[in-house]
Amino acid sequence: QNYINQLVESDKHYSLATIRKSFNLLNAAFKYAVGAGDIARNPMDFVEMPKESVLETKTKEVQFFTDEQMTKIYEEATSKLSNGKPHYYYGLLIEILARTGIRIGECLGLKWHDVYFENRTLTVDNTISTVKNRKKKDDTDKKRLIVDSDPKTEKSIRKVRLSNKAITAFENIKKQNILYGLSITPDDYVIQSQKGSLGSSRNVRRSFNSILEKIGIPDYDEQYGLHTLRHTYASTLLRKGIDIKVVSALLGHKKVSTTYNTYIHIIEEQQNSALDAIDDL
Repeated sequence: QNYINQLVESDKHYSLATIRKSFNLLNAAFKYAVGAGDIARNPMDFVEMPKESVLETKTKEVQFFTDEQMTKIYEEATSKLSNGKPHYYYGLLIEILARTGIRIGECLGLKWHDVYFENRTLTVDNTISTVKNRKKKDDTDKKRLIVDSDPKTEKSIRKVRLSNKAITAFENIKKQNILYGLSITPDDYVIQSQKGSLGSSRNVRRSFNSILEKIGIPDYDEQYGLHTLRHTYASTLLRKGIDIKVVSALLGHKKVSTTYNTYIHIIEEQQNSALDAIDDL
C-alpha cells in the first residue's frame, strides 16, 4: 500500500492507468506465490487503488480514426513503388492490425499454421515483445531484445474470425514474403524482417508514423499509436451494434468490464441513440 501511495504522490504525476499496471503486476506475482505455496495470502487483496479525482494526471481519452482517415491509411499502407515492391514494408501488417483488432505483439507472434484460410480464422496464442536487455555488460551488447512469449492473459489466447479483406491481406503478405525470398512454411513467422529475422514493433511504428504524416494527420506522433487501430476496430463494431461480449472476446479482454470501461463513451452514444429511437415511436 505504501508503494502504491508513493506512486500517487510522486513528482512524476503518474496516471491511474500507469498505477494500475504496477498494481496488476504485483497482484499477479503474489497470486502465483500463493498458488505455489510460498505465502498463505495475497497481500494485494488489502491494497486500495486511488480514485482518479485525487490524481493530477488524468487518464487519456481513447483515440480513434474516422472512416475517412482509415480509407486513406489503407490506401497509403498498401501503395507500391514503380518496381512493384511495397512502399512500406510493414504496410500490410498495419492493414491486418486494423482489420483484426489484434495487438502488435500478437501479430508479430503469428506463424503460418495460425492462419486458417479455408475456415477464415486466426489463432492467437503467441506474442513478440521488445524488452530491456538486463544482461547488458558493455556498449557492444544490444540495449533491447526481441523475445517470444505467451499472451498477457488466458483470455488473450483466442480464435479470431477473419473478414474477406483480412484474408486477402494475409494472402498478400505471403506473396510479399516470397518476393523478398523469405520462407513461408507452417512454422515460419507471418511477419519477418527483410532479412528473415523477427519483426520489430519499433520499425512498424516508424512505418505507421510515415503513413500518418503522408496523409496529413496532425500530431500523429503524440496522439496516435498502433494501438489506435485496435481501438478503431472495437469502436466500429460497437457503433454497428455488435454485442459488447462479442467485442470483448474478439479483443481478448480478460473481463467484459475492461471493454466497457475502455469504450464507455461509445456505449453511452448507443444508449442515447436508443432513447432517441424510443422517442420516434
